[in-house]
Amino acid sequence: MSRAALASILSFNGGYVDTMGFIALGGLFTAHVTGNFVTLGATIATGTGGVVAKLLALPVFCLTVMVVRRAGRWLQLSRYPVIPVFLVLQLVLFVIAAALAFDLPAHYSGSIGEILLGMVLVVAMAIQNALHRVHMTDLPPTTLLTGTTTQIMIDLSDLLWGGEASARAVLPKLAPLMRALLCFAIGCVGAALAYHFLHRFCFLFPPLLMVAALLTGHEGEGIPNSSLNRSLHMIPSGPKPDHLTGERQQSAGKVERDERNASADDILDETLRESFPASDPPASGRFE
Repeated sequence: MSRAALASILSFNGGYVDTMGFIALGGLFTAHVTGNFVTLGATIATGTGGVVAKLLALPVFCLTVMVVRRAGRWLQLSRYPVIPVFLVLQLVLFVIAAALAFDLPAHYSGSIGEILLGMVLVVAMAIQNALHRVHMTDLPPTTLLTGTTTQIMIDLSDLLWGGEASARAVLPKLAPLMRALLCFAIGCVGAALAYHFLHRFCFLFPPLLMVAALLTGHEGEGIPNSSLNRSLHMIPSGPKPDHLTGERQQSAGKVERDERNASADDILDETLRESFPASDPPASGRFE
């Protein structure tokens, strides 16, 4: 399976987990964490619960992204497979979240267990956000799709009214954006239906999605080709074979001699121009 399949699974997971958290955890956004500012305002205005979790979500998310960035650098330098490692970490976090969900009491709103469950999901989705921003930049976002939707509308406008050349440029990048948006939307609907019919059992699906993501394969580890090429150019190539070195030295010497000869000819021509009238060409014959 391809990286496109991995992106589709993660897009579905992004929609699923964000919707699941919002429904099951009192309006907590676990992937779109800045949305918690809006729900926090609504919570304060209406007097409903979940204030602590919504206040903690953003700093927990930010700290996780910073740690993931640092850990990703270390993994790359140590030549470990970055994407699978973080997917396994997400899998572990989703398993912990499912265990916490089943351990919560019947009326768990505002409890310590609910806050802990919410923060585990926030950490898991922060990993997915950072994974895309650093290691999967060639693919559309898998969590927050406002920018993706905007880009789709821009591309559709170019496709309809931008002319044939614009349409040819737009079509290759439009399909991945549409696929990401569709998978995210299906994930949202799936989470709503799972919570409605299965209640706590809806927390079992994210670990299964991570298993599916791990089975897709991760060729290239998300390193852009341009970055890889720059890195390769910075690596010393080592000593060249003796015969190649000798040939290059001979070639460089020949070029240098030719440049000296050309310079000498130019000086001679200039002298001859001053010495002979224009109707009488110089002996060198190098100018008309």
